[in-house]
Amino acid sequence: MRDTVERRLSIVAALCKRHSDTICNLAAEYGVSDRTIRTDIASLSYSFPIYTQQGNGGGVFMDGGYTLGREYLTQEQENLLVKLSRTLGVREAEIIETIIHEFARPRSKKEKMK
Repeated sequence: MRDTVERRLSIVAALCKRHSDTICNLAAEYGVSDRTIRTDIASLSYSFPIYTQQGNGGGVFMDGGYTLGREYLTQEQENLLVKLSRTLGVREAEIIETIIHEFARPRSKKEKMK
């Protein structure tokens, strides 16, 4: 189990640095099967803005702007700020929007489509 957790955290770190890679390359790098990497990516995509894209130019991608070690708003905090901004004047609502934009966790393409 520890190997799985370490591998997945290493994949996140690698994707933060590289921004993208292929399933085959990641599988070779970590000495596991393509299927294992696909399972890792599927699991990681619930907690990180990671997504896959098929076809020419496809692969595994870390959505832009995400970095490890940075503090992000929780979904509950973000929802509260959005709710509060609806009760404020125009200028105050704009300030809240900039805070949300700067500190909200980047969303994966899958999350944005919801």
